[in-house]
Amino acid sequence: MTNSFDRSHKDKQYFINGSAYNCPFCGRRHVSYSVSNTGSFDVSNTKTVYYYWVCCDDDDCGKTSFHLSKYDLVIHQRGAEYGGGHKFAFPPQERKNVQSSDTRTSKYTPRVSILDKKGNPKELDDIFFYHQPSAFFTIDDRIPSSIREPLSQACDCLKSNFLTGASACLRKSIYKFLQEQNIPEKNESGFIKSDERIETLKKQQPQIKDTLFNKLKSIHTLTSQELHENDWEDFDAHTLRFLLEITRRILTEIYVFPDEERKENEKLSELENKAKIA
Repeated sequence: MTNSFDRSHKDKQYFINGSAYNCPFCGRRHVSYSVSNTGSFDVSNTKTVYYYWVCCDDDDCGKTSFHLSKYDLVIHQRGAEYGGGHKFAFPPQERKNVQSSDTRTSKYTPRVSILDKKGNPKELDDIFFYHQPSAFFTIDDRIPSSIREPLSQACDCLKSNFLTGASACLRKSIYKFLQEQNIPEKNESGFIKSDERIETLKKQQPQIKDTLFNKLKSIHTLTSQELHENDWEDFDAHTLRFLLEITRRILTEIYVFPDEERKENEKLSELENKAKIA
């Protein structure tokens, strides 16, 4: 039975609510934050982007992350019981300039709730389309940066529904992954097809389920060219989310689980050395 109160997905987000977030620098979860600076810039004649500097309130950290949104978000001065400082309204709200019927003023700025397609308040984390640092909560930093960075960029692009960018970044991440695993790109006949390279990787990693690698083959038209100069079709959003999760799962099993097991063995060995066992 599914636990309807399970909110563990928030551990993989930046913002938990209006008073706490997960800091990408010190690694603290559910720590107080403050919005230290805001502003906006125009990206076209009709489109404005809003930026926010968010500072970790932990005394030993205090570092600032950068976030972009299409919304002019409402920010409150919060009391000490909520960590103090300026924080985003929660549930999130935006400020909108609206023409007023009052002839003494041309417009006013109401606070408008930001809702999803079902009419429910959006999660604060979904309000932003870009973060710097990017998606380090969902992609473990033990995964090599050459793989992790384009994968993070794919996540950011998908959040903004930039499917071309997300598709390209995902392909590049897999290309780098195969490179890191020393999977040959060429043989005497020329370039090796991506399916064949993934099949070679599958044989090198027998501890991982075959089905995961078989799904990974869906990321077709991988070439030896990092920029993928040949044409390709974009993945749709649902397919991208699925392939990103499959990729993340495989990377975790190769780069993260062995390290976790090593640490557990070291801890067990240390306990054994202290134990008085004949």
